[in-house]
Amino acid sequence: MHYLKIIFSALVACLVLSTAALSQSTGSKGVFTIHNNTKNNIVTGFYTNDGKGWSENWLSEQLKPKETADAKFSAQTGSCEQKLQIG
Repeated sequence: MHYLKIIFSALVACLVLSTAALSQSTGSKGVFTIHNNTKNNIVTGFYTNDGKGWSENWLSEQLKPKETADAKFSAQTGSCEQKLQIG
């Protein structure tokens, strides 16, 4: 059962991130949009890791199917490399 949750989380992450990667607002001046591009899943958390550990949850509210949330990185310069985790 635990493996099914991991697989499910990975699937949701792929669906959300694949849509976000195609979004017009992704990355512009550090601003990006998180999309819940699913029919039946609620996104409860969005986390980033720059190699120093996982962030706090970026979401203040859950994202129901087809909802979006805007977020912004605060770094002033340079490109960034982040691992993402969606729950």
